[in-house]
Amino acid sequence: MKTKTHTYTAEEQNLKCLWRILQVTEEKLERRGLQFGQAVYNLREKYKIQGTRNDLSPSDDKLEGYLDVLNKLGIPEATARRWRIRYEEAIGTRQPKPDPNPRPDKPIPIPAVTPVVTPTPAPPTPTRTKEDVDREGLQWLVQKRLPSVIINFQQVLDKKAKWSKYPEYAEVVSLGEKIVGLVNLL
Repeated sequence: MKTKTHTYTAEEQNLKCLWRILQVTEEKLERRGLQFGQAVYNLREKYKIQGTRNDLSPSDDKLEGYLDVLNKLGIPEATARRWRIRYEEAIGTRQPKPDPNPRPDKPIPIPAVTPVVTPTPAPPTPTRTKEDVDREGLQWLVQKRLPSVIINFQQVLDKKAKWSKYPEYAEVVSLGEKIVGLVNLL
């Protein structure tokens, strides 16, 4: 039986290693769990910044997303979420939920967070001009939306025999010609 091998990025290897440590060590669970939570937090932020939208691309052209990486590494989403939330509470970006059954006899431990060395992007500049917003809109259109439109048009053109029997096909061709005309005006 042939087994499928995966190639992991350094970030994924770090996350996988921390996951294994979390599974094995019980006495250092909180500290290691927070390191794991930080790695999951960083991974999630990375995919949020990239703006991955798989629902806009055809099924055979899907981009890898946050949940795909967790599945590839065999990490349950609920576990990743739990440790990410604990990490967010530890660094103060999320308020902890109040305990519905507080136990006054047991002190609440304050975990120490040992940072995992990962490069973090520079914080965005707080002021954005109208020109910046317009430029970002154009970049999104060029990088995300137009390629998916091109892929969809190409699929219609490649399978003309399949699609031409539907009345909507003429409308798709007409709109495609309008787009070509607008592009030629540029």
